[in-house]
Amino acid sequence: MINREMTVKQKLGYIFRPTLYMRPVIAKVRENKHKNMVGAEIGVAGGIHAYNILRVLPMKKLYLIDPYEYDKICYKAKNLLHPFNKKIEFIRQKSYNAINSIPDNLDFVYIDGDHSYYGVRNDFSHYYPKVKNGGIIGGHDFNIRTMGVVYFVLELHKSYGRNVFVKGNDWWLIK
Repeated sequence: MINREMTVKQKLGYIFRPTLYMRPVIAKVRENKHKNMVGAEIGVAGGIHAYNILRVLPMKKLYLIDPYEYDKICYKAKNLLHPFNKKIEFIRQKSYNAINSIPDNLDFVYIDGDHSYYGVRNDFSHYYPKVKNGGIIGGHDFNIRTMGVVYFVLELHKSYGRNVFVKGNDWWLIK
C-alpha cells in the first residue's frame, strides 16, 4: 500500500514547484538555435516563467524587469531563480524607466507586465528598437480577460499584417 499522506511543507512544495513549460513565444525563440542568448522579460512576478526560460534557452543574460510593489514576491522570485544568478539581472523599476539599463540587439523581449492597452503599447514601442533583426518581441495574455492586450495586438496586426502570430495566450512578431 502506498502512503499518500504528506506534511504541509511537502504539499506546498509540490503545489508551488515550478514545472517545465514552454510558452509558444519561447518555443519560437528556441527555434533560432542561437547560443548565448540575451533577452528581457517585462513582468516577472514570482519568476516561474523566467525559470522556464532559463531552463530551455541557452541564455547568456536575462534581464528581469518588474517594479515589485511587494517585497515578498520579489523575494520569492529571487529565491526561485538563485541557481541562475550569473545569468540574470533584476531591474526593479517600471519598464519605461528601465529602458536605459537594457542593451541593444536583444534576441527577444517577452511582455507580461502592464496588461492595459497603453501599457502593452508603451512596452512594445520602447523595447522594439532594442530587439535585433530576426529577433522576437511578444507577450502573454491574449485573451478575453485582458482586452487591452487584445486591442493592442489587433492594432499591431493592422500595422504589420501577417507577421503577427498568436498561439494560445501568446502573441509575437519577428523583427
